[in-house]
Amino acid sequence: MTGRESTVARLGPGEHCRITEDQWAERLESDPPAFHQWGSCFLVEEEGLVWLWARDVSGEGRHTAACLDVARSARAREGVMEVEAAARRVADLLTAARERGQSTLDEQRVEMRASEAFTELAEGLYKELTSFGQ
Repeated sequence: MTGRESTVARLGPGEHCRITEDQWAERLESDPPAFHQWGSCFLVEEEGLVWLWARDVSGEGRHTAACLDVARSARAREGVMEVEAAARRVADLLTAARERGQSTLDEQRVEMRASEAFTELAEGLYKELTSFGQ
């Protein structure tokens, strides 16, 4: 076990540390699978807590692993349910549009607002969950 791997293994609730690209990729591909993913960040449930694994896409290699505390784990679960409900709303609107074969301008506006709301909700959740000590 490398120093970084042992650091991740020692994380307690509310703690986070930097990880390597390889550690991020290995965790993404391991069991148990993520219960939610947004871009290069994903959440995994382990022993009643949510772990967050974030890959820094800036190229600066600031990848992070975090064991969320009880309150943030609950917020992560709640937020994921909200994001999934927003995603279902978008999917339902797009399915209805496909079945109609065409959308009116008003229907297109509703579809666009629902899609934007979904994106904002998911981005907001992950921004909230990755703001360690800020």
